[in-house]
Amino acid sequence: MSYVLTGTADELRSHRALKVIATATASSLPLTRLQVSTTEQVALRTTCLAKSLALSIVDSNSTNSKQQHVGGTSHLMMRTMASHAPLWNRNGATDVDKAHVDAWLDFIWSSIDVPLEMMLLFGNDDDIIKKELMSALAIVESHLTYQTFLVGRDVTVADISLTAALGTASSHGFWKSSSHSTNVARYYDTMIHQDFWSEALKIHASTPASVLLPAQA
Repeated sequence: MSYVLTGTADELRSHRALKVIATATASSLPLTRLQVSTTEQVALRTTCLAKSLALSIVDSNSTNSKQQHVGGTSHLMMRTMASHAPLWNRNGATDVDKAHVDAWLDFIWSSIDVPLEMMLLFGNDDDIIKKELMSALAIVESHLTYQTFLVGRDVTVADISLTAALGTASSHGFWKSSSHSTNVARYYDTMIHQDFWSEALKIHASTPASVLLPAQA
């Protein structure tokens, strides 16, 4: 089984793409990237549910290299990839952990990713949006008081998602690990020094491979 992440140039440089890439490196799954010109081309090559990013799963063992596609959010792509590498438990080690991971992914999307996207579009002058982001990080700060990771004792897709968002917030000056949120700063430092994260950053910064996939019929 191999995986292809298809997206526009901007989307493949986004922290949403980094989430998927880091899930692949954290789960030892082979992932290549395909850059296309428009969001319409993403949907034509993958699934009508795709917007500007989609994950293709290629079964190279089948006679015609059968492909399946996952559109929608990066979190759906992360969950799917992690489910294909169960030994790593990136979706959670137990059923309860998996439920907690899902809850954190929902929280990260609604309370961190959405305000972060608004700040990327309009800047951090909107006090209401900035307050929403800071309130969400305060919840994470409290949770991490006695936790190394968000769920359980090892990295899950929830940690990967949060770290990607924190990296974007930090690089745009919306959050500074050196001056805010002691527990979150410790957590972020732990995450970015994971070997899989360093590998994911290198892939994310590189030029997408020239991979040609046939358009879906």
